[in-house]
Amino acid sequence: MPRVARIKTNNSMFHIMVHSISEIQLFNDTEDKEIYLALIKKAKAKFNFKLYAFALMNTHAHLVIDCFGSDISKVMHYLNLCYSIHYNNKYNRRGPVFQDRFKSKIIDSTKYLINVCSYIHANPKDLLGKDNKLINYPYNSLIDYMQGCNRFKILDSSFLVTLLGLNQTINKKQYYSFISHDIDTSIIKDVEIPFYMSQSNTTRTYIPRLLSPDLIINYVAHYLNVSPKYIYMKYSHEYTTLRALTCFMLHAFSNLSHKAISKLLGNISISRISSLINHGVYLASHISIIEDFIHLNAQ
Repeated sequence: MPRVARIKTNNSMFHIMVHSISEIQLFNDTEDKEIYLALIKKAKAKFNFKLYAFALMNTHAHLVIDCFGSDISKVMHYLNLCYSIHYNNKYNRRGPVFQDRFKSKIIDSTKYLINVCSYIHANPKDLLGKDNKLINYPYNSLIDYMQGCNRFKILDSSFLVTLLGLNQTINKKQYYSFISHDIDTSIIKDVEIPFYMSQSNTTRTYIPRLLSPDLIINYVAHYLNVSPKYIYMKYSHEYTTLRALTCFMLHAFSNLSHKAISKLLGNISISRISSLINHGVYLASHISIIEDFIHLNAQ
């Protein structure tokens, strides 16, 4: 039976659910969960999306992802492929790890976003039992919101913090009380939000992913204070940084395939393009080139 096309747009926000096949647990120990979170961090660097909430259980995981212009299918394919490789290597097995494709639901309103995040933050209830507190479960973004931290360096909390006024102690207490006692974790329903919601400006932006290759090449060259012509020099190690950052940003913001980037830069091997993109991801994580570019081009 053919797959049904996934409903998506590149500036959508999604509730993502992934589940293991019935024969295995998705996460057998804390190392597995921390590996998955580390892979989310790598995926964020590669695709530049935003993560508003997460909860990792034993058999499944929930994420709230704001695509910010990226393709959710590419994001999840990368994330689940990398985790499947880790899982099969660690447990000396073959075959699928995840049940079907990931499930996704578009979040189309502020109220639905808050309902979904509340549901996700309450999800560990069944795992913890009645005698434990949600705030004690480490693989849940609730702790980050309640304590004002970002333990795994993956959470983009400011949007929800602004909506719920979670920078104020009284609102944190109301939110925690709500998810601890009032959320039915078997469903996500359209409940009335019984606590503070900000009326301030929480407008979302996104970065287009079909930008001109020339725009990106010229931007990177200007950022590094070199001539754009050096991007086409194949065998000069002096300009590896220029080529790596350009390849990464072409892949991320022009939506070019490895093959298309190879052709653009003079038929470099596909494996070399892949290596340059990965190096570009690493380099970009240590400078402000992506933040500056997004600031200039966000819509």
